Amino acid sequence: METKEREAVATSLPRRLGGAALVAVIAAFGAAAVQGQVETGLRFNFSTPGARSLAMGGAFIGLADDSTAAYTNPAGLSNLTVGGSEVAIEGRSWRYYNRYPSGGNLSPSGPTGIGIDTFQGPSSGTSAIDTRGISFLSFGKVLAHGWTVALYRHELLHFSNRYVSQGIFYLGQGDLGKLQRGGCFDALASVPCRSPILRTDLSAQVENYGISLAHEILVPFQRRDDSVSLGIGLSYYRFHGHNRQDFFSYDPASGDPNLDRLPGFLFGPADLLEDHRLYSFSTDDTDSAIGFNAGALWKIGKRERWSLGAVYRRGARFTTAGHLESGPLLQDQKITVPDIPFRLPDSWGVGVAYAPDSRSKITLDFDQVRYSQRLRDEFSAADREGLKLNDGNELHLGFEKVFSLVENLFVVTVRLGAWQESYHEIRGTNTDAKLFFPSSGKGTLHGSGGLGLVIKEDYQIDVAADLSSRANTVSLSVVRFF
Repeated sequence: METKEREAVATSLPRRLGGAALVAVIAAFGAAAVQGQVETGLRFNFSTPGARSLAMGGAFIGLADDSTAAYTNPAGLSNLTVGGSEVAIEGRSWRYYNRYPSGGNLSPSGPTGIGIDTFQGPSSGTSAIDTRGISFLSFGKVLAHGWTVALYRHELLHFSNRYVSQGIFYLGQGDLGKLQRGGCFDALASVPCRSPILRTDLSAQVENYGISLAHEILVPFQRRDDSVSLGIGLSYYRFHGHNRQDFFSYDPASGDPNLDRLPGFLFGPADLLEDHRLYSFSTDDTDSAIGFNAGALWKIGKRERWSLGAVYRRGARFTTAGHLESGPLLQDQKITVPDIPFRLPDSWGVGVAYAPDSRSKITLDFDQVRYSQRLRDEFSAADREGLKLNDGNELHLGFEKVFSLVENLFVVTVRLGAWQESYHEIRGTNTDAKLFFPSSGKGTLHGSGGLGLVIKEDYQIDVAADLSSRANTVSLSVVRFF
């Protein structure tokens, strides 16, 4: 009896929408909301590369005294040992704790209490995903006439996420606009509705292959004991994204609470069966683009106890293609969505480093990542309605202390750091947008620490960890000096 009732309700569903309406639903919902849900929550690795920098809370712009400066602040390459060279490699492991819209109810009357419809307001879940890779590789060389050059590879994004969103309950309004945004097939006023159930499998990676140059210069106001350096770098960015988004419907309310709470019905958990699949949105594409960075470093006084740094990084804009394929409920229609933009945002920062003595350093940075560019570049004016994406303002603090062992044969360094990461994910500001972009709007505090070991001034080995409620990062780097 139950199977027959389910078949009768399910087969009545497609008849409620005409063919033109189906195409409108797929095109509008797939190109805008789908794209946004794919990309919200991506965890860019804009923290400065290197285990040493990671241990110091990423506060490295004003210090920038090793080959990782090629990305962090290219002017700092002038700090490399005169006539020397160095090769560095770093591996990182990331564990991302990704929030996603898991369900909830946005109706003024609140949840019905039937099945999974028990939570007032948008609810979120958390998935834990591990990734790892060679995050930084560089070669730096001091040239003649005060020039220094470095070649490097840096991973700015190595992200993965998988989750199932149960959809959000709300009241239907009886017009096509609400139908497109909410996926409600009982589009009658004051009728309980539920946004489509969503299954996501996402991975994205951005690699930066760059060359940076630095040169120490003389300026009119420069004091005799001061040092001013400028640096510039050119980057070749490579993006690869793989994504699969499956949207599922449900059987409409039958009026029987016991039936409606079963898997696959209006108030029941998702069953993720093929006969309930509305459509799928997928991308598996690669693109490349050019960017650059530029920096300055001012080391003050003969002992260089103070140094000030600044950097600007120009990101990149990629274009990929997506494919929208409807499922059995929508009669297997297929649509190609060309020219989907993906923006690597610009960023800038300033930093100061202070050495109270020859064995200690304190660093402080302020960085801004212009995440708001992504909303402007990746959404049309109409699709941006009700959405907000803030720039990321970050404050970084670091400290290190050097200890000598066995008559300077081994040098051990202890490092500590902390930094504040402001909230920088897409969020909805009205009822419709909150269906797909509910968020807490809260920032994240990171704590970090690590150890370094220099052996005979030939090798440097550093380990570090950065811990927070959103992501944990562990790093190991090795540097060889020539």
